[in-house]
Amino acid sequence: MVSVVALRLSLLVAVCLAVYTLPGAHAECEPDIVGNCTRLVAGDPQSRRVLDGEVVAAADVRTDQNVRAFLDVEAEGDVRAFRDVVAIRNMSTRGEVKANSITVGRRDPNVGDTGGDGNIVAAGSLTVSGRSISAIGANTFVRQLRTAGATFGGIGDVNAGDDVFVGDSLFVRGRAISRAFELSDTDNQPPSSFAEWGGRNRSSAYEAFRQLPVHSDPHNRLTLAAQDVSRLFPSAVETFEDDDQPEEGGKGRPTKHTTIDLTQLIFTQMSVIQDLQARIARLENGAGRQPTHPGRGGKKGKGAGGPPSVVDGKGGSK
Repeated sequence: MVSVVALRLSLLVAVCLAVYTLPGAHAECEPDIVGNCTRLVAGDPQSRRVLDGEVVAAADVRTDQNVRAFLDVEAEGDVRAFRDVVAIRNMSTRGEVKANSITVGRRDPNVGDTGGDGNIVAAGSLTVSGRSISAIGANTFVRQLRTAGATFGGIGDVNAGDDVFVGDSLFVRGRAISRAFELSDTDNQPPSSFAEWGGRNRSSAYEAFRQLPVHSDPHNRLTLAAQDVSRLFPSAVETFEDDDQPEEGGKGRPTKHTTIDLTQLIFTQMSVIQDLQARIARLENGAGRQPTHPGRGGKKGKGAGGPPSVVDGKGGSK
C-alpha cells in the first residue's frame, strides 16, 4: 500500500516538473491583480534582457481576447488576437499580426478616435518580417509601418517589401512605398468626386491627362506638380495643416501639406483607356463611328484620330 502511494506521489511530482519545464508563458505574479505582472516571457526567445512591461515570445502570441502591453510586444512567430492587439510603444514580429484592431503607440489626437474594430493605429513603429499586417475591415492610420524587405523609413512613411492590403482607407502623412497597394471597396462604387470625369466628360479627361506636365527631380524621379494637377483635376488635390510640424521661423504655425489623390487619377485614366478599347473594338468590328454629341466636336482638326476635345468644339490634337 505504501509503495502504491509512493508511486502515485512520484508520478505527480514528475508531471508537475514536466508542466513547469514546458516552454509556455510564465510569470511570478497574479495576472488578475493590476500592476502585479511586470513582464511576460514565453519559451526561450534568446533576446536581450526583458524589461518590465514587455511581452516576449519565442514562438506565437495568441489569445481569445486581447493582447495588451504597456511597452513592447516582440514575437518570433505570429501575434494573433480574436479582438485587439495593443502595444503602448513598439511591436515587432517575424510572423503575422492579425486582429480586429491593432494599436501601436499612444493615439494621435490629430486623427481622432481610431481605436474601433478594423483599425490599425501605429503612432510608434509596427515592424513585421513576414508578409501580413491585417485588421478586419481596416482603416489604417500610421506614423511608421514596415514589412519584410523594406528599407528603413521615417515618421509618416509606409514601407513594404511586399504588399499592403487595405479594406477601407490608408492615411499616410509621409511617403507610401510598396511593391503593390490593393484597396478594396465594399460597395464597388467609386467616390462621388470621380463623377466630374465620368461618362461623356471622359474625352476632356483624356485631353487633361495629355496636358499634365511631368517633371524630373535631382534624384531622377518623375513627379507631378500639385498646381498642375489642381488646374486640370481640382477635386484631386487637397491641402491640410499638420499641427505637429510648425513652419520655419518658429512662429508655431502649422505646416500646410498638399496631397494628390492618385486613386482618382488612376481611376479616370483606366476609364478613358476602357473607352478607347471599346471604340477600337467597334471600329474593328465595322460598327461605324460613334455618334457625335453637341460640344464634343464633329469636325476633325489636324490631329484627327484621337478622341474629340471639348475645347471650341474641335476634335483631335493640336
